[in-house]
Amino acid sequence: MLIVIITLFTNADLSIAMGEYSGNNLIFNGHNKLDVTTGEVEIALKDYTINVQADSHSGDVDVTNNPKNSKDNTLTITSDLGNITVE
Repeated sequence: MLIVIITLFTNADLSIAMGEYSGNNLIFNGHNKLDVTTGEVEIALKDYTINVQADSHSGDVDVTNNPKNSKDNTLTITSDLGNITVE
């Protein structure tokens, strides 16, 4: 399991082959991408001024209704196998 302590990501391109990705009070600036091959993604945002796109080929996707449209900040999450939760 990967537990994130760093709360600020800027133009991040993260990949996880196998395992869980969990983080609280996260801020994503710029264009960010998270690709997970196998595992769960659980993210709690601190700043909701972001466009979130999430897609799991085999799993549930639950994205909070709180994000506000942003032309500058995006987060794209893809998972081949596993659930995605963004709060």
